[in-house]
Amino acid sequence: MLELICGAYATGEIEICAGNVFEGSWARGARHFRANQIDEMLAYAAEVNAAEGVCVYIGPARREGAPEDARAEASHVVGSRWIWLDFDHEGGVKEAHARLQEWGVPPTFWVTTGRVPHVRAQAFFLLSEEIDRDRLNRLLDRAVAATNADTGAKGANRVMRLAGSLAWPKTGKQGRVLELVTLTEREGVKSYDPSDLEKVFASHPEDETGGKRRADALIADGTVDSASDSGERVLALLRASPNTLERDDWVRVCHALKAHFGVRAREDWLAFSARYAGQNTPGEAERVWDSAKPNGSLSLGSVVYLLGGWTTCYRQAAQAPTALQTSSAATIRPTPLTLPDPTALPPRRWLYDRHLIAGFVSVTAAPGGVGKSSLARVEAVAMASGRALLDKAPPRPLTACPRRVVSGSRRRTSGQIGATRTALFHG
Repeated sequence: MLELICGAYATGEIEICAGNVFEGSWARGARHFRANQIDEMLAYAAEVNAAEGVCVYIGPARREGAPEDARAEASHVVGSRWIWLDFDHEGGVKEAHARLQEWGVPPTFWVTTGRVPHVRAQAFFLLSEEIDRDRLNRLLDRAVAATNADTGAKGANRVMRLAGSLAWPKTGKQGRVLELVTLTEREGVKSYDPSDLEKVFASHPEDETGGKRRADALIADGTVDSASDSGERVLALLRASPNTLERDDWVRVCHALKAHFGVRAREDWLAFSARYAGQNTPGEAERVWDSAKPNGSLSLGSVVYLLGGWTTCYRQAAQAPTALQTSSAATIRPTPLTLPDPTALPPRRWLYDRHLIAGFVSVTAAPGGVGKSSLARVEAVAMASGRALLDKAPPRPLTACPRRVVSGSRRRTSGQIGATRTALFHG
């Protein structure tokens, strides 16, 4: 993915940034690299992604003059050879894939950002020529509206998940797990004339039922009381949903509600905000509502998407709608501890020393550059060969010793393992 994105530029800077899903912020900052510094980008991405909860992103548009170690503003974007779309809601990828194929504009490549509990992906389109920031924003607006994509990925300075990195699940998005972001489908290095894409997306504007279609997908099986139109469905979701939004999304939803419903959504908004006391200080929800500008940049369908990670809670709300209004956290119910017969406990299946156990996760932690990767390679060779390397013999040789690599090529990894084996057995 890095080679594809960076290969489109001869000059300029590419942004690699890191966000902490637990802190809900860009606490890890960002770095800006020249387009030919791919090895440096990989090293930085691997370093920050190794920390628990830290996800890695790339800005596909070319930057200039962005501050050191900070996210680029829209004003730092000078042009782009790419446009991008993000499909995070259930069924969105399948629908978008079919539409883009039908319109004759399949993406240059797809990046799958997750598969559990449903498939989520990003689509990237290579442009035959660079376009400026304003034209990029207009083209992204048209593409998002036509494909019902996530509006959160709009904007020239937006960043997208980096293929090859680990996607840590965000707090509050139920059912999601730690997954590897993958470059899953490459249609061929196909580029598009920006004017052709503009015509295609302009000829398929967002239809008025877009919000209702997404709401239907999220309110399946009568999980909440649905009304006759998509607007009332959104308010129904708002009344039944817990507030676990990140602050930026919380504010965006406020602006959208004020734009679409006006003052009649105010009480529902305040009740929604109060369901998570840690979200804001007393009176802050009122101040955010009063100062919100009623702009329609966020569609009702996107509001439903932002509220849509908690289908289980919707079902609970349909059965007992007052439960979410009276408690901001689940009730903790202690249960008695039953001690098993110690003689019936199976012995631990040690794989290497007293560190690696079959069926358990073991962690080797140390500062960067002190030899963790080298140690892991030696341990893997020892387990595969059954030999006592580093004076520690495995109980038995393993027929297979899987090793997961999230950076670097297969060829490089094979060479490292081969060099380790040669040095230990013949050096």
